[in-house]
Parts: sequence; C-alpha cells; structure tokens
Amino acid sequence: MPTTHNPLNTYIIAEIGVNHNGSEKMAKKLIDKAKLAGADAIKIQIFKSEALVSNNTILAPYQRRNLKKKLNQYDMLKKLELSNQINKRLFNYSKKKKIDFLTSVFDEESLEFVYQNLNTKTLKIGSGEITNGPLLFKHARLGYDIILSTGNSTIREIEQALGVLVYGYMHKKNNLIIPSRKIFKKLACSKEGRRILKKKVTLLHCVSDYPAKFEDLNINCINSLKDIFGVKVGYSDHSLGFEAAVVATSIGASVIEKHITLDKNLQGPDHKCSMDPVEFKNFVQYIRKVEKMMGTGKKKPSFNEMKNIKHVRKNLYAKIEIKKGDEFNINNLVSKRPYINNSPMMFWELLGKKSKRNFKKNDPIIF
Repeated sequence: MPTTHNPLNTYIIAEIGVNHNGSEKMAKKLIDKAKLAGADAIKIQIFKSEALVSNNTILAPYQRRNLKKKLNQYDMLKKLELSNQINKRLFNYSKKKKIDFLTSVFDEESLEFVYQNLNTKTLKIGSGEITNGPLLFKHARLGYDIILSTGNSTIREIEQALGVLVYGYMHKKNNLIIPSRKIFKKLACSKEGRRILKKKVTLLHCVSDYPAKFEDLNINCINSLKDIFGVKVGYSDHSLGFEAAVVATSIGASVIEKHITLDKNLQGPDHKCSMDPVEFKNFVQYIRKVEKMMGTGKKKPSFNEMKNIKHVRKNLYAKIEIKKGDEFNINNLVSKRPYINNSPMMFWELLGKKSKRNFKKNDPIIF
C-alpha cells in the first residue's frame, strides 16, 4: 500500500467517489472527515464524461432509485465531473492533510492526466473496467501498483484481467504488441506472472449493487480469490452498516473500502449506501478492534494470560499424609489448584516411585 502504511493493519479507504457532488469545497470537507475518522486513504473518481458514456446511456437501477431527477448517465456524470485543476488541488490538499490520495480513472485521457500531474504510485480500478483490456493494459504499462475491484465478474474474467496486467508490466518498452486472450491466460498462470501479480496487484472482492444485500455478499470469496490467484485480497463494501467489512477484516482482508458522505440524504447516486462521518469514524474503530482480536495466529499464552496460569491450573497434592519412603499411588495423590511446579501430567510418572520426603495432607508435591 502507499506511504508508510503498516502492512500488518487493514488499509482503510474512504471512498468519496462522486459524493462531492461536483463541489471542490465539499470534496475537501470529505477529505477532512476521512482523516478525522482515521482512514488511511481517500479515493475519488477522475473521468471525462464524453469518454466514459455515450449521450443516451440510461441510469443503472440503483442510480434511478437514488436520484430524484430523471437523467441519463451522461447528464448525471457531467454534473459530477471535476476539472483537472480541481483534481490537482485535491491531491495537494490530501498531501497537506497527510492522508493518501487514491483515484480511479475511467478513460485514457484521465489516466494520462494522472500520470503527468499526480505523483501517486497506486491506482484503483473499478469493477466496471475489469473487462476494459486496453485501459487495464495502460495502467500496468505505466508501472502503477493496482487495486482491482471484481464486482460483477467471474473467475475467468478476473484471470483475463490479471493476464492483461501482467502483459502490460512485462511490455513497458515494447511497442510491437500483439496480445490475445490465450496469451493473457498463460501469463496469469505463469510463475513469473504470479510473482509480478503478488508484488503489484491487490484484488478487492466486491458486489456491485447499491446497497448490496447481505445474502449476496459471499464474503468467503476473499479466501477463494487468495487461493486461486495468490495475491493480496481486500473487500469493497457496498452493503449498509459495518458488519460485512468487520467480517471481511476478520478473515484477512488486506484492504477495506467504504463510501463516505457528508449527508446520506444528499442528492446523488451513492449517498444512501454511504456512511456519514460519525458512522465512518465508528466503522474505522470497529475494524481496528477486530485487528487486535485477530492477533498473529501463533498459538501461545498471551502476556496477560500468563498471570493467571498458576491460579487456574492444578498441581499434584498429597491426598493424605505421605511419609518418606512411601510409594506414590492413586490413593495418596490428588490434583488441586494452585499450580506450583508439578503438573498433574506427571501423575503416571510418579506412580510406584518412593517419596524422598514427608508430605502432610494437602501439601503440594514439589521437588
């Protein structure tokens, strides 16, 4: 992940997306709120409406639900599009606030702008672009680390997308490229391809519905994607509440992405499935608590457990008086608290052996 992020912690992205409603002032407020909430990064979308959609593209079902005005996608996006100058100022503002700036770009012109003007090493690619081979290729050819969302996609489509990325990483300087889906699959499965992907790419399990229903979340896909592709896997959460992201963290999601808004009642396609600043702050705190709970996975007593061992474990004690020279047997030994230095696991080793000292009833058997 970018900057000085601790790799042992989940990388939390506050997805502003287009929740700035086309306003630089609102975008800066969202950056402030994300920073205060404890997010590692904010993310915005950079696009040119003319390059992203045709003029008469209808709204997706969730967009129709969340917008009062009857617009098409082009009209909606045009109102939400930020100028290059604003995007550059938002990048600098994030740097000033010491929070990572991430972006998803949706067209080649926007990608070129980011490459030429924003000093960022990591780009997020949204689910809708996972079959956009040419744009995937150019991301990789420019050398970016990539966070790739996988909403709406199959394993085969993810494999093809990863193959395109490998091809781009391998052919940064080669202008004579004749790619094919067969080559992409071969590269994604190759030893060198796997090495590159492990170093450069993080997948995000994602369900592209807004809000996504709990029964559709299929969070166990996080482990499936890890097993199949051998890369880091996170979760882009479009469900309501914090439960899904907390569960994803508990099974090892390396990245969590969640929409943030100033007000869920604002007009726009994503506000209703976003968290307001107070919710987002609580959300980050839940995830950080879960990280502490998960630990290292190595089974050993914790520091605080060690203080309780002698109080809850048992020692061997004299059940009756035992004189020097008496044999230890099942009738003169008993297990009781507290533990001192002879675990009841030694019971069988003592049977038949002669005592080297006198023990009163209830004396611990210690040597």
